[in-house]
Amino acid sequence: MARTQEDPGTMTEPAHPRGDEHLDEWFARRLEAQGIGRRRRPPLAMGRVFSVLGFVLGVGAVGVVLYTSGHGHTSAGGSTTTPPPTSTGKTSKDRTPTPPWKRIRLTVLNGFGGTGAAGRVAAQLANEGFNVIGYGDGGTSTTSTYVAYAPGYQIGAALIARKLSLPAPIPLAQAAGVTPTSTMHIVLVLGPNLVPA
Repeated sequence: MARTQEDPGTMTEPAHPRGDEHLDEWFARRLEAQGIGRRRRPPLAMGRVFSVLGFVLGVGAVGVVLYTSGHGHTSAGGSTTTPPPTSTGKTSKDRTPTPPWKRIRLTVLNGFGGTGAAGRVAAQLANEGFNVIGYGDGGTSTTSTYVAYAPGYQIGAALIARKLSLPAPIPLAQAAGVTPTSTMHIVLVLGPNLVPA
């Protein structure tokens, strides 16, 4: 590669950097000497930064709303009936985080044959904040109220049993007189003692 010689009379800058000068500083001075200025990066517009930040926060808020609204209630199906909705009188500003036991879907079954017992207890529990999805009949042989659970729902059943001061829950397959449906995950089977106060 051929090397060109510059006319030493026209150069105002040394051909090599000084000992205390970095190469990039030397090169910038040479460009300026030839009339080529430094390119400066335009300052970052804060308006753009805040716009992007606002967009990200907005998308996150919409995601949270969609996630929480997607966990709605469904009816239990079969011979069960959905209890009437209750009103707590709270507005969206008054909301606090929902305790785990309030999110567990619960079906109430009359297991001892008492007239209207399942409907009354279902309404009572719904008024206390339980997520009662339905109620119905569950045979007539139950002597004491208990909680039963479908496979995979043992932890939620244990939480409900503890909240209602009942003994440890049993598998739904062992619940006498109860014909499980596909929507029954955790069931409160009433005996003559109903639900402890």
